[in-house]
Amino acid sequence: MKMVFFSSDRVEVEMLSKELNQAGIPCEVRSGVTLEDGTPSVPEAELWVQHDHDRRNAYMFCVEREIGFAKRGQVTTLDDLDEQEIAA
Repeated sequence: MKMVFFSSDRVEVEMLSKELNQAGIPCEVRSGVTLEDGTPSVPEAELWVQHDHDRRNAYMFCVEREIGFAKRGQVTTLDDLDEQEIAA
């Protein structure tokens, strides 16, 4: 499985999943980054294509619909920030 798309708008991800499945590209929606206890730490959803060979078709499907791609940045926690950044 390969992640091909993610968004903070779960509805957007669900709609894309439905369209891809209807187009014959099996995929599933997963919750984004989770904490150790399994609860989501950020309100985002990911779209995963089940078969690696469908990844290119899924990307092209998104391009045709002008759906952008994003690269997830580093997850920052308070432990990662120094006192000066927290005070700002």
